[in-house]
Amino acid sequence: MDNAHLFDCYKDSPLELEKARTSITSLFHSSGVKPIFEGKSCFRQSLLNSLDIESDSCNMCTNCLSHNNMHIEAEDARDQYRKAKENKSFVIRCINDLTKACIVCGNSECNGITCLSRNRCFKCLAITLGTNKHTSKDCKAACIDTNQNSCPYCFLPLDESLTEWNRKDMHGLGKCILKDRIKRVLLNDVMDKSDLGQSAKHVLHPCLVNSTLRFDAFLGLLS
Repeated sequence: MDNAHLFDCYKDSPLELEKARTSITSLFHSSGVKPIFEGKSCFRQSLLNSLDIESDSCNMCTNCLSHNNMHIEAEDARDQYRKAKENKSFVIRCINDLTKACIVCGNSECNGITCLSRNRCFKCLAITLGTNKHTSKDCKAACIDTNQNSCPYCFLPLDESLTEWNRKDMHGLGKCILKDRIKRVLLNDVMDKSDLGQSAKHVLHPCLVNSTLRFDAFLGLLS
């Protein structure tokens, strides 16, 4: 018995035989597969359709997944997670720099606010002259409850990613390794406000009770 041949079914129709040969041959040439892989339809469906074989979408190739809302949302979530992780790493590197020097003046001896001009409130860092004249005790940013989410002295987040600087011996009145350098960064954009510390309180309070907001604030100021 002669061996069966792929094109035996077309032996009575030379035209169909040539068409079949051309279709299959094209799949082994870039001119044949290029329209399939550059198209937006399902790869498997397009490939089989080129051989006149009906097929449903595979729902697994990149083209199918590009129209799958659940897949798109999952990819977006992964991208957001990766971006947040990168941003957090950047902020952690900046905090490491703050342990060594004031990020504004670059002086290792500066605690973050000694490079500021005089007549400034220790709490809100604003100039206390004229209508904004007040003391640190009167400042609206004087007493902010960190809800045990941050050091009340240097404002370092009590975050598991910052354990290198969260030892108890590194914190306390007058002995925090970061001094007032974090405060200087967080209040950088509101130091010229004349509202008795209200703007400073508005910035500090959400940051000190939510480390995620703190990282976001740092990122915006340091980028």
